[in-house]
Amino acid sequence: PHLARNYALRFMRIQAVFFTIIATAVFVLRGQFFSDEISFLLLMFVVLDLGFHYLSSVPRTALRALGRAPWEASIRVVERTAVTLGLLLLLLVGLDQLWAIALVGMTSNILSAVLIHLAFFSSSQPRSAS
Repeated sequence: PHLARNYALRFMRIQAVFFTIIATAVFVLRGQFFSDEISFLLLMFVVLDLGFHYLSSVPRTALRALGRAPWEASIRVVERTAVTLGLLLLLLVGLDQLWAIALVGMTSNILSAVLIHLAFFSSSQPRSAS
């Protein structure tokens, strides 16, 4: 447990580098692989949605390893509630465009990532000087 923060930070940095490379490639090559119907805004929301989900996997796993699985489960409930409420709001206002649905997904994953990182950093020990 005393090494959890060190290892998690190391893996999160590696994941951030890979995500940056993949996201850059998606945007550079988007004209070759995606139709013109997919807007830049939609693609940005989807990439960020997947990115925040991807970048929160290490702290999720670390929370479980630290015996904080109930915290992780509670954050999943918050995330899914945010998605449900967001989609319900879109239904109520009659907005059915893909960018709006992607925005709901991205927003819920940002909320989840922030909460999971806060929970992990509050439950793990600070990095040692060595």
